[in-house]
Amino acid sequence: MRSLFLALVASLALALPVAAQDAAPPVSAATVQTGLAAVIAQNADAIAKPSRQSIGPVIAALGQAGPGAPAFLQAWAEKKLGARKADGAIFRVTKTANGYALADPVTGADRGMAAKAEIAEIKPNAGVRGLIAAALIQFQLSDPDPKQRLAAL
Repeated sequence: MRSLFLALVASLALALPVAAQDAAPPVSAATVQTGLAAVIAQNADAIAKPSRQSIGPVIAALGQAGPGAPAFLQAWAEKKLGARKADGAIFRVTKTANGYALADPVTGADRGMAAKAEIAEIKPNAGVRGLIAAALIQFQLSDPDPKQRLAAL
């Protein structure tokens, strides 16, 4: 009987909520990056200054990062990315008369303008562009557009 009573007390004690003593403050959803945005943020330096010898794992991670990856890889191969010098943030860039129009690297959404002096263009060399092209083939072969699939062959 005593062991039954102790088991009952123990199960009730485990069922009660426990307050965390040193809980970290809550993280807002706006600061948590996932998918492609997280891969870009984690590898911003390698993307900005790629080396054919070391960029393979980054390209592989980008290729598996989900929606937006093909467009990002294509923009990178076409030298349409730039890094903001102040914080290293990567954007899709379009040259304008006053500098650059910035776009979100994942969604393509407008992110404003920047002076030419504030952005460092990202220009992968031919070896890196070859690796990017190889990564893009998987997306091109599964594209719903038959012309894209044919072009990948």
